[in-house]
Amino acid sequence: PTVNGRERVGKLLSGQPVDRPPLAPVLSLYGARLTGQDARRYYTDPAAYVAGQRAVLDLVAPDVLFTPFVATVEAAAFGGVEHFLERHPPNLESPPVRRARDLGRVRPPDVATHPRLAYAREATRRLRGELGDRAMVCGIALTPVELGAMVLGLEGFLDALLFDPEGL
Repeated sequence: PTVNGRERVGKLLSGQPVDRPPLAPVLSLYGARLTGQDARRYYTDPAAYVAGQRAVLDLVAPDVLFTPFVATVEAAAFGGVEHFLERHPPNLESPPVRRARDLGRVRPPDVATHPRLAYAREATRRLRGELGDRAMVCGIALTPVELGAMVLGLEGFLDALLFDPEGL
């Protein structure tokens, strides 16, 4: 009997034999190209993201689908400004703060209502609900080090790390 991606990953994780190693390419943005969407819509509209991942699933048949891979979502939630590009994930135009000594001014986002976090949450929910019976859905989140670079910006983070580690 043929197994789908979700079943294949589940078997592997539980130590059962599998017909082949699971395929898990990170093709988040590729879905935008397959569905003819610009990156702004793709990374702000959960339905657009899921449509793109459905196209990826239909074309490539990966065993794992990834939730939106866009680091600036968390930075925007803490007050950063995103710069959207036509065919690429957004960049961080302006971090919430630029110096480690200003970290005390950063306020945690309201995770229930912030629009960028709502996008990520809703895209994840829809991805799991609409495609999760065919592929394992894997969430992507920033590590504390990456989040530090997003909150301070890469330059501010490296400056603090190299020259003011006590400020972190």
